Amino acid sequence: MWEAIFVKPVVNLLILIQNFMPGQDLGLAILVFTIIVRFAMWPLIKKQIHQTRLMQRVTPEVTAIRAKAKGSKDRAVLEKVNADTMAVYKKHGINPFASIGTLLVQLPLFIAIYSAVRTAFTGTQNLPRLLYGPIENLSYVKEALAEGGRQVTTFADWADLARRPFSNNEVYIPVLIIAIASIAIQYFQVKQTMPAKQPKSDDPSQKLTNSTPYIMVILFGWISLSVEGAISFYLASGSLVAIFQQAYLMNKEKQAVVVEEAKKPTVKVLTSKEAKNSPELKSATPISSKNKTANTKAKNIPTKKKTANKSSSKKSGNNKNSNKSKNKKK
Repeated sequence: MWEAIFVKPVVNLLILIQNFMPGQDLGLAILVFTIIVRFAMWPLIKKQIHQTRLMQRVTPEVTAIRAKAKGSKDRAVLEKVNADTMAVYKKHGINPFASIGTLLVQLPLFIAIYSAVRTAFTGTQNLPRLLYGPIENLSYVKEALAEGGRQVTTFADWADLARRPFSNNEVYIPVLIIAIASIAIQYFQVKQTMPAKQPKSDDPSQKLTNSTPYIMVILFGWISLSVEGAISFYLASGSLVAIFQQAYLMNKEKQAVVVEEAKKPTVKVLTSKEAKNSPELKSATPISSKNKTANTKAKNIPTKKKTANKSSSKKSGNNKNSNKSKNKKK
């Protein structure tokens, strides 16, 4: 069942690709196979990377929520923290289990490739029962079967990918170099998606989340140093393709952020010197000055009326005095 669903398709696809490679190079076949697999999984990979980036963005917010319940064993408090955390995830459209889909595909695939290399590329007699009819009729496969199932397992006529870096008390340098390169490439892949400055947190779950990618690098590094070179080459190829895919998605994400920022209205704050030299501000009359002019005019109007009243009263007083003097003379 396992062989029929996973191992056979992997073996036949690898051998088919290998048939068209220069010199039937197994390393090039694994690289092309990895590219095909990674692009077939592109929707899942794209979603996983997007979700990982969102999780990193909300980490400070989640850390602040969890800090409220630091050291608390109260069930109600812990339930509230979990509810608030899930509310943050829902707000930003985060699915904490989004990476499980990719893992469910990658893990069986890795085991299938491991089984394929162990059974079909080590000169055993298991190859004929793993092949489909059309693949068995390829000229390269016919020659391999005639030689007892011995496949071409070299990469660039330099490294035999069917060998391990450490076996039979000897060190096989070419595969050891491939294993070390695989570890370095995997580390760079993890580092590429991690934030430049991770917020410090005493939360054990947050510490575990931050350290898990590096633990995986150590785990697969140990595997690379313990298995055949073909597996190490597959891990290195997968991480190399992933680096380019991640770089593409992160660049698209940055461009989207720039476009969103450009849509936002900008307000320019002028310095006092710029404000004085601005022609628009010079032509505009300040509201305060207009108010002052209007108030001055309003104050002057009653003043004139009072002056006119005083002058008229004075004139009428003078007329009365002159009338009195005339009556006296009479």
